[in-house]
Amino acid sequence: MKVSGEVRKWRFKNSEDNQVHLAESEASVYSGELLYCWPYRWIPDVEEYQPLVNQIGADVLKYSSRRLTWPEKHDPLTLIIDSIWMATFCCNWADEAQKDSLVYRKLFLYNVFFYVLFVIDDACEKRVRDPRHAEFVQCVGRLLQKIHLLKYESADDIEQDVLLKTLLEIRPNFQVGVVLVFFDVVQDMKSEFAVTTEGMTGLARALRQVFELQTWFGSKDGSHILNLELRNDLRCRTVGYDPLLEFTMVMDGIQPTPNIRDNFYFKRFYRSAETLGYLLNDVLSVLKELQEVRETGKRVDNYILIMMELEHLTFKQALELTMKEHNKKVLEFRSEVEHLLADEGFLIDLDDEEKKTFWQSIDYAGVIISCIMQTHLVMSRYKNKVDYEFVDIQ
Repeated sequence: MKVSGEVRKWRFKNSEDNQVHLAESEASVYSGELLYCWPYRWIPDVEEYQPLVNQIGADVLKYSSRRLTWPEKHDPLTLIIDSIWMATFCCNWADEAQKDSLVYRKLFLYNVFFYVLFVIDDACEKRVRDPRHAEFVQCVGRLLQKIHLLKYESADDIEQDVLLKTLLEIRPNFQVGVVLVFFDVVQDMKSEFAVTTEGMTGLARALRQVFELQTWFGSKDGSHILNLELRNDLRCRTVGYDPLLEFTMVMDGIQPTPNIRDNFYFKRFYRSAETLGYLLNDVLSVLKELQEVRETGKRVDNYILIMMELEHLTFKQALELTMKEHNKKVLEFRSEVEHLLADEGFLIDLDDEEKKTFWQSIDYAGVIISCIMQTHLVMSRYKNKVDYEFVDIQ
């Protein structure tokens, strides 16, 4: 892999018809500058991928409808298409998938996985204030871990598991079909791509942590996220990029050994990519989440909103603070990767094959977050109507 491209600024400002409605004493401002450099990329003529997105959308809807039902007036395709825009450019398969049926199948299964991850995560977020929220997210995480460790032979086995029975006890209208779609994807991964329990361990662990770490030892109403050190540690896992990274590595046969995963530089780079992922997500999803806070009164895990509550900052101050954190981190990540590429003596504890896997993994970690700026603008989910420009740094 290589680190390329110059450092630029991505300057954005909310459009006139997309104002932020804050307290009367504060101006409606959603604007700023994010540094844009490796690992980020911008897809030129992204609209040319619309036919591919439409095809995947139709296939994902058909596949998931074997297990899922939706309310009469609900259009599942909106969220499906949103998830496809993000998933398709958080991997390396988009171009090849239009020419190779096997690569298309990888991309398709990844998009199904991405979509139901959105669905079940949204279901968990809606239960933040419920008395049994902690138990609910723990059961979800542990059930998904078992599915991805190939612990079940059939859907009936899942339905008999005490974890699923507990979910139904807590929430009788819980859509069991969402869990079964995950099972279907794993079965297809087994039969078509010969995945193994050993190869799925990282993915299974990442899925469990996405949900289990949404709560913390007796925390109520999300109060634990007001402890910033703890919150930042958990947010790296709960933002959801880890299972996406692990899924793409599994499908491309990239399996970091325990020796690689224990390597200091691997853990640091992995953590840097996670951090950039959640900082970008918090900046680019804040309008959606600000609206959720107003509508529900629930605390939302967004760094900007937390700093407004914890430090009594204005929206503008908290936004600027978050962008500053991002800009510092992306330069740090880029610089550290460049230095290690220039002197692999730091990887003396890895053999040649492990070094190859190390760099493949870090490359994939960068790809997972590479298009977040662009895809968040395309996705209707995040309500982002912004004018933007790229500015050279003098």
